[in-house]
Amino acid sequence: MEDGVDGWHELSGLSITQLLRQTLASSHDPVLIVERESRRVLACNGAFEQVFGYPSKTVCGQTTEFLYPDRETYLRVGELSRRDMLEGQTARGECLMRTADGRTLSTFHAVSPITDESGRIVAAVSVIQDRTPWRNAEKQIAESHQRLATVFANLPGAIARFALDERRNPRLTHIEGPLAFSLLGGDEADHCHERFFRCLDGGASSSLQQSLAHSAVSGRPLDLSLRATALADERTYWLRLVSHPHRDPVSGEWIWEALLLDVTREKAAEENVRHLANHDPVTNLPNRLLFRHVLESRLRERQSADPLVAVVALNLDRFRYVNNALGIGAGDQLLVEVARRLESVLEPAGTVSRTGSDDFMVMVTRDTAPDGLQPLLRRLSHQLRTPFVVGQEVLYLSCCLGVSRHPADAADAEGLMVCADTALQRARSLGPGNVTFYHADMTDSVVATATLESDLHHAIKHRQIEVHFQPKVDPVSFEVLGLEGLARWQHPARGAISPAEFIPLAEETGLIHAIGEQVLYTACAQLMDWAERGIFAGPVSINLSGRELTDATSHQVQSILHETGLPADRLELEITESALVTDTHQAQRMLAALTDTGIRIALDDFGKGYSSLSYLRRFPINTLKIDRSFVQRIDASASQRDLVGAIVSMARSLNMRVVAEGVETRAQLEALRAQSVDAIQGWYFSPALSVEDIEPLLARGAIRPTGTAS
Repeated sequence: MEDGVDGWHELSGLSITQLLRQTLASSHDPVLIVERESRRVLACNGAFEQVFGYPSKTVCGQTTEFLYPDRETYLRVGELSRRDMLEGQTARGECLMRTADGRTLSTFHAVSPITDESGRIVAAVSVIQDRTPWRNAEKQIAESHQRLATVFANLPGAIARFALDERRNPRLTHIEGPLAFSLLGGDEADHCHERFFRCLDGGASSSLQQSLAHSAVSGRPLDLSLRATALADERTYWLRLVSHPHRDPVSGEWIWEALLLDVTREKAAEENVRHLANHDPVTNLPNRLLFRHVLESRLRERQSADPLVAVVALNLDRFRYVNNALGIGAGDQLLVEVARRLESVLEPAGTVSRTGSDDFMVMVTRDTAPDGLQPLLRRLSHQLRTPFVVGQEVLYLSCCLGVSRHPADAADAEGLMVCADTALQRARSLGPGNVTFYHADMTDSVVATATLESDLHHAIKHRQIEVHFQPKVDPVSFEVLGLEGLARWQHPARGAISPAEFIPLAEETGLIHAIGEQVLYTACAQLMDWAERGIFAGPVSINLSGRELTDATSHQVQSILHETGLPADRLELEITESALVTDTHQAQRMLAALTDTGIRIALDDFGKGYSSLSYLRRFPINTLKIDRSFVQRIDASASQRDLVGAIVSMARSLNMRVVAEGVETRAQLEALRAQSVDAIQGWYFSPALSVEDIEPLLARGAIRPTGTAS
């Protein structure tokens, strides 16, 4: 083109060619000028070099095929461009193009024809836009939408929109999602406001309306729990509605885009946890915590016209023997039946609670005991005395009852329950089947027991439990045959405390294990000390309680013998008949392990308990100790002497030694000597003495009788 041709004029001395080059160079989009027929590149701008990475000198003269990923794309783009340009139009379209480094770009083309003077198309100008970032963004948006759609489709919920109507009242304008279909059925959008609020429970509907109204004033977010009933199948749902209000950008009104979640399962799990926290898992009865809440509520509602409010604490006698003999499963079945029977007595308005392994608690009011408290207590006891059938077993139970009354014994729920427990402890101490009403002296007793327990902990920790020794004597020569080591406690404030007071407490609290260990170690060590000093004391006997018949005690005994060096045959362990029947299998296993080491076993208080010949044969017993109740009457009763003689004969037939304990008079000694017992023990010869006091007796080797006990 020459200057001035077709209206083109020079500008500031620039020729048309220069002007075109400047125009190409200033374009931010890649530009190609391509010959029509051959599709060879005539020129390109700098933007093309930057985007595609091809230098202009290597591009010019080549066909544009190298720019496309394949020949098919190259031919298709050329045909579409040719067709549009022949129609006098600018060809526009999208295609993939390839860069010098092998990347593929998504591009948009605008191809305009260049004609000569005759109007024939000789070339084309192609302006290219790199739309790869746009396409990537669109792809990411599409993928994000797909993910959201997938999440929404699987979300146990719905999306809802609330807005203010013309009366400024919140209104549901849209709802969709699986939960919406489950609640409303059919087309969720059809009359969604009326149908949605119809499925909400009355309280939930009112709560939602009020919360939306308050949110419109405060702008605060919503997080509500709503109860709903599906319109179609009347299923109950628990919903969680979460929303943060925002203003419509056009109207400026509040809008709530809300997420509705189906939390029915979570609510059920929450209710289950709450139920478990307040109920016994075996019987499904209220536990102690819930019982106290119910009792508190009753006391608040109590009217003067209904003076009867009482609490009965109940314990099943010997229930642990059911567990030991038949297993925990049978024990649980028994507990369920006990719960059912107690509830039947108190129907329809009674409250029964299981407060411990074999403990129950009952709230008594005028509704549950219209004829008074005493008849109700008799009905409770009678129900539990009626035989129980568990599996193939018929079981007989009894129970102890402790009773507290409002307001005489306590003014509040916790106080009533504590008083009932205190009365129950007293009833149990009196034996199976007892009923005890609370009185204030019992609390003093409980406080005293608690104080004694604390002091006993201190005594054990500071090794204040001493061992005194009572000699066992030959009934003819009065020679010392051995000793029994007995626990003694010299309280720093109260002085000597009887073993009859602190040993049962130690057994109940589990402190007996620590006391037993201290007594056993002290006695064994003392015997070794005497042996090293040439003082003969014979073997030593130590009492074991039923709670100490464990494998741990067996290991402990052997460890103490090893540590002190005392030979096993110098130690005898005394066990009562009642301890053996608590868990016969465990007792057999433990005693067998002990006797295998050479330790001797004595059956203490024989005749006081079961006195079963089968026990004597089943267990590895070396010595029978006749209970003092037989000894006390032996000098005055021929039948008693015959009974003792029979025991001695039986023991001889089983190759057992016989020791008579509790001997206090010469007449008793003579009667026992006539029965040929092996050893005598009692105050007639000596009480239990401290180490310092008994050493002179041991040094003499024999003990002269002291006469009757004082």
